[in-house]
Amino acid sequence: MIDSQHIIVTAARLRARIGARFPGSGLYGVAEKVRIEAVSAEEQIRRLTRPNWFFRGINVLLLAGIIAILFYIFTHFQMRLHAQDVEGFIQFLEPALGSIVFIGAFIWTLVNLEDRWRNAKVVAVLHQLRSLAHVIDMHQLAKDPERLVHRGPDTAFSYKNEMNAFQLGRYLDYCSDLLSVLSKVGVLWAQHFTNPDIQRAVDQIENLTNGLSRKIWQKLTLLGRLLPDEKVGGDDQPGPA
Repeated sequence: MIDSQHIIVTAARLRARIGARFPGSGLYGVAEKVRIEAVSAEEQIRRLTRPNWFFRGINVLLLAGIIAILFYIFTHFQMRLHAQDVEGFIQFLEPALGSIVFIGAFIWTLVNLEDRWRNAKVVAVLHQLRSLAHVIDMHQLAKDPERLVHRGPDTAFSYKNEMNAFQLGRYLDYCSDLLSVLSKVGVLWAQHFTNPDIQRAVDQIENLTNGLSRKIWQKLTLLGRLLPDEKVGGDDQPGPA
């Protein structure tokens, strides 16, 4: 299983590395958001896996009501049997059993309601992770390696590129690292919640981050081909936390 502390440490180191290389950049702000998601995931998972005593308390009260009804039916049955009033007992039994069925169905609904409430909370967090992956993709979108070599005339709407080959390579590496950490945060949620909707959402995040990382590595490969004599690799690769 993935250790949440390893994810938190890795996210913090990655944020520090981005801050040292690109201080004040938008990517540094995104790295901080990824770190916050990693930190908050541990606490939120701990909170959501604990029993919800509001729902559990209502279930206990309803279960006590069923036991009271059963006890009342039993004692009433003895009274009717002793008085040999079978017809009266049958008239009493039908609404009593109906009440038991109704309360039991209500308990089952509350149990499912607790699960639905918990799953909705988790899916909302996973939606935030998915949105954050798209934000990371937006940061690497304008980083075009070809502009370092084939510099045509800029337009009024052209992106300003002030990075050299090494800096561009590091920037793209950081984007890929952030996507990887984000994917691992999603897996952390999947380890504790086995609901099919949650598992499907985590798989979607993993597929999304893998697809975006492939786009980034295509740019890194192109950068290495266009500038084979330049250093485009990193000097501070993340490694294990």
